[in-house]
Amino acid sequence: MGNYFSDRQLEQLIKPLNPARVESLDKGGKSLSYLNHADVRAHLTRIFGFGRWDTQVIDAELLFSEPDEREVERRGEKKLITYWYVGWRATVQLRVRSPNGCLIATYAETAIGGNTQPQHHEASDMALKSAVSDALKRCAINLGDQFGLGLYQDSNGPIVRAVLWPEPPEVSEGEETIPEPDITNPAEHDGKLAHAIGYNGDSAAGT
Repeated sequence: MGNYFSDRQLEQLIKPLNPARVESLDKGGKSLSYLNHADVRAHLTRIFGFGRWDTQVIDAELLFSEPDEREVERRGEKKLITYWYVGWRATVQLRVRSPNGCLIATYAETAIGGNTQPQHHEASDMALKSAVSDALKRCAINLGDQFGLGLYQDSNGPIVRAVLWPEPPEVSEGEETIPEPDITNPAEHDGKLAHAIGYNGDSAAGT
């Protein structure tokens, strides 16, 4: 087994995102599409397997922690309650391995998360979790549309429609050779690839 993704993994990565996995959030009167953090983690395991990917928080910094007094009504009485508005910045590293356990790719991304809670530790915990979750999702989009890359354009359609398949490495005498990826329709594949990288003089895929 070579130090790269298997044919089945590559075939899955090039597929369009299943719309059933996409969630929506109304923000500022605009509907935003996104993937849930748990879904991204589950899909990393589905494609790469248990023990073939891992994450690490390589940096975390408390950016601000501000009290926020709010008037709330409890049992018919209005009281001033102090909430805490907390923000964290986190940098997360995602590492992906081949089926034989060799490191293939490493991605690192940074995100900021904020949260407001009446308890300071709860606000801090939720803000840090948000930052870590968003940073992981930003790492994962480097793996293409299966991890939400296409959600960053208005159409939500696929961006990576074809790739230059990796050439198999040189095989020493006595080692088992690795077959080329099985492309069912080479002409269709080459056509999509030509369009995606502009060989035909037309706009690249997703533009």
